[in-house]
Amino acid sequence: MCFVPSPSARARKKERLLRQYIDEIRLDHGQSYKLLDGQWYLVEYECVEIARRESHLRWDVAERKQVRLTWGDHRVAIGKRQSNREEVHWIRARIAAWEKEVRRM
Repeated sequence: MCFVPSPSARARKKERLLRQYIDEIRLDHGQSYKLLDGQWYLVEYECVEIARRESHLRWDVAERKQVRLTWGDHRVAIGKRQSNREEVHWIRARIAAWEKEVRRM
């Protein structure tokens, strides 16, 4: 029998991160760029806190459906606008920089 060294924790983390599909880039707690149907959108969120034993129905603009919110903190999309060319270039550059940083791990 031969001893086959297993990959290190860093190598496993690197592989996992590179397999990850990026579909959202958060700018802050209330805004993010989100990939919806192949297009990048600037989505505005509302932070909703629901008390215990309560539930609310809210319209989520990004998912285009009613979502039931139960106990806890939630982010619900309240508005979106399609990103322009400069924003898409900025998003792609940011993703490329992130991938480059992960590859250097």
